[in-house]
Amino acid sequence: ETGKVDQVMINSLFAEFMLKKRKYANLSAVMLQNCLFEPCVGVRDDLDPRLYTILNRAIFFISQAEMNNIIIKNTIDLQEGSIMTIVDKLSIDTIIVVCIVLLSIIVLLLFLIRARSQSMSKIRTILYQDALTGALSQFGFEEETSRLLSNDERKFFIVDFDISRFENYNILHGVTQGNALLCMTIQIIEGHKDEFVLCARIYADHFVVLIAADSYELVIKRINCIDAIIKKELKDSSIIINYGIYEIVNRKLAVKEMIDRARAAKRTVKGNASNYIGLYDSAIHDKEREDGEIISCMNESLAKGEFTSYYQPKYDAHTEKLVGAEALVRWVRQDGKMIFPDRFIKLFEQSGQIIELDICMLEQVCKTQRDFIDDGINPVPISVNFSPIHLYDRSFVESVNQMTDKYRVPHHLIEIEFTESAMIENLKAVKNIITALHRSGYLVAMDDFGSGYSSLNVLKELSVDVVKLDREFMKFEDKTQKGELVVQSVIKLAKKLSLVTVAEGVEIEPQLDFLRICGCDIIQGYYFSKPVDRDTYKKMLLSRTN
Repeated sequence: ETGKVDQVMINSLFAEFMLKKRKYANLSAVMLQNCLFEPCVGVRDDLDPRLYTILNRAIFFISQAEMNNIIIKNTIDLQEGSIMTIVDKLSIDTIIVVCIVLLSIIVLLLFLIRARSQSMSKIRTILYQDALTGALSQFGFEEETSRLLSNDERKFFIVDFDISRFENYNILHGVTQGNALLCMTIQIIEGHKDEFVLCARIYADHFVVLIAADSYELVIKRINCIDAIIKKELKDSSIIINYGIYEIVNRKLAVKEMIDRARAAKRTVKGNASNYIGLYDSAIHDKEREDGEIISCMNESLAKGEFTSYYQPKYDAHTEKLVGAEALVRWVRQDGKMIFPDRFIKLFEQSGQIIELDICMLEQVCKTQRDFIDDGINPVPISVNFSPIHLYDRSFVESVNQMTDKYRVPHHLIEIEFTESAMIENLKAVKNIITALHRSGYLVAMDDFGSGYSSLNVLKELSVDVVKLDREFMKFEDKTQKGELVVQSVIKLAKKLSLVTVAEGVEIEPQLDFLRICGCDIIQGYYFSKPVDRDTYKKMLLSRTN
């Protein structure tokens, strides 16, 4: 309102309330349909880490319905019985007229009551109804389901489903056809209301339905029927729709939690064309609960130093000398239990906590290199993996420089590693970061090369120093001439581009012999060494020096 910002994004309920105020009359509003934002809290970075755990738990369990109720209570409901609120809505001229003519006051009050009623009706529509399809919104679905569960003794199931790779459908057929597909899906389900009690579009291509049935078998039968109808109407059997089913056994559970459980079941079959229906069971529940615990205790564990770096040595393919290493994170709890990265990395990427963990690993590597130098050991470069999130951080290179300079580590002893898929997502940002890293003297590696669909294009666009062949290339169980030709061609291309090639996952001698023939530069894998702790790695370096 003062011109210090151009636009602000706020909840639609709060916008409806604020724009009635006279001092905001010159502002305009645009409704963003079908946008969901998870709740978050910003805090200072110097607070006790235990506070993060408390806040994370609080945010994790708050529902959209609770938030909407809070907003309504503190905006719309707050106006009831407030004369000042009514006066604030009137123009100056109208106030003068009201003071002169009592009848005008009565007429104006009646008008405001009617306007408020229309406003409330509009808000309720926004809350309860999806703008595109006319189906229930998630909030409306939660409210209606809660009401049904309180009054209906039938056995109910919640089914969450979405269209796999829907964004590709939009690209191929256009957004208009994509929207038509979403509307048609709702129409088909509403045409079977005797089988589907409620239906809602949560966002984009994500839907949820409530089914009254006696068994899982009957629910699956209905899903198969609807699935076949949708594909028949589209005349496209290649579309994959994945479903997750949750049987409502505890009616006191929040409906949002029920939807989340159905969604968790759906994730177990995501992208699967033959087995496209997932059932929620106790194993999924235990994993979801464990995921929540892992996320909530991460900051506390980081403060306690439970995350430690292991090192997997890299060897020259021809001389078999130690020429480098890759730092790998391990989570060692205070009870001695070790948690491996595949259990927590994706969770921390989703929660944003991966940034702190990556910087922690960089610091441990810098400490290690500094200690080796002080002990008179000639260190070799160590590669450090970074999450794609860092590619969107303008201060990323500055943060890396600050850490390496803090421990006085020569920059050529640190290799910055991103996955191929991360680099593909934002080529422009990656180019800028690689240029800045090279200017600072770091090597840049592309991990999992060959796992994506645009590998050759990435090599053309990005000036990386090292390519690490995806470990899938090293699987010799189904060794074929074509497979060998692909590996040979990739290594040959990398050579022509003056890139260093690293082969991961080398476990047996025939793999090593083949890679030597192909001209691969560096070998990493169990054939030479598994990941080892810092002390063992130090002994390896000493042995190399001696």
